[in-house]
Amino acid sequence: MPLNRRHMLKVLAGSAGSLFASPTFAKESQTKEIKAVAFDAFPIFDPRPIFKLVETMYPKKGKALNSAWKTRQFEYQWLRALSGKYVDFWQATDDALKFATKQLKINMSDEQHKTIMNSYLNLKPWPDVIPALKSLQDSNIRLSFLSNMTPKMLKTNMHNSRLDNFFEHVISTDI
Repeated sequence: MPLNRRHMLKVLAGSAGSLFASPTFAKESQTKEIKAVAFDAFPIFDPRPIFKLVETMYPKKGKALNSAWKTRQFEYQWLRALSGKYVDFWQATDDALKFATKQLKINMSDEQHKTIMNSYLNLKPWPDVIPALKSLQDSNIRLSFLSNMTPKMLKTNMHNSRLDNFFEHVISTDI
């Protein structure tokens, strides 16, 4: 079964539940409590509209383009970081999109390319995010981003989604 966001949350919740049930954790948790949580961008921001946009722009090759693009995007991030040739997430995403269009022989205008890339600056939160963040905040848990998105991407998406007041720190691997 492919691992999706909901399945991953269930797995993590189950793992956390077994940890919390352990006698060692129960004893330690009486003196310690969770004080902060750091999030990556994609558990907060829903990227699906980007991929819908691509499928709308390229109805016959959109799914293949999305697949090739996403795969190359993360491969570029990991491989470049490991080889000491790091580029930020924006650049890796741009390079991956260019590679995928060439690989699939898709003609993409500069304007289409810009539209697709800029969709990464207008991400909205998943539907369950704001209530969850509010609950965490109401429990006095400090929240931050720890992401490989660039600071500009994180801050723009936070502002556009009205999430500015939830996160105390915005930490990018690009800083």
